[in-house]
Amino acid sequence: MIIAFEGIDGSGKQTQIELLCAALEKAGKTCKVFKFPTSNARKASSHLLGSAKISQAELFEDFSKDIESSTPLLQDATKKFNYVILDRYIYSTIAYQGGEIGFENALEKAKGLKLVKPDVVVFLKLDPNEASLRKSAQKQPDVFERDLEFQKSVALRYGLLAISGFFSGQWMLVDASKSPVAIHGIIIKAVMK
Repeated sequence: MIIAFEGIDGSGKQTQIELLCAALEKAGKTCKVFKFPTSNARKASSHLLGSAKISQAELFEDFSKDIESSTPLLQDATKKFNYVILDRYIYSTIAYQGGEIGFENALEKAKGLKLVKPDVVVFLKLDPNEASLRKSAQKQPDVFERDLEFQKSVALRYGLLAISGFFSGQWMLVDASKSPVAIHGIIIKAVMK
């Protein structure tokens, strides 16, 4: 089973992925996590760190190529592990870059990629104001994280993806304002079904 975790920066994806994998392994299941972007998305990494200014169109291409190039690895992982967990996927690229290049345009570009379709997308929905406070408490925010208006537009595009059920067997909306333990309880119960 392939499970993608999505949400704006600070919504708790990493925490929930760690909790889920620990619970699955405790239940005797195997779990493999893929985090996007990978180190292959060099332009994107430079942009996020603020060391280079890259257009949203270039970022979309860099992120998309990074994800698409991982398709063989994901396909192989589904044969070796009970659960393949994705820490961000094509949905993030659409949500983050779909404002400047156009949401419909981003959807069409994504549809043309050779990607593995997740069985479930866990969308950790959180108010951008709260997410910003969380992220600022964790670390020095990157170029995307410190732009609150941008995060609000990203959250809106995530909502549109979830409503349409874009490129997934199922979208699972989870209120990420709850405690990490409560959120984990909701996710593990759904996954174990």
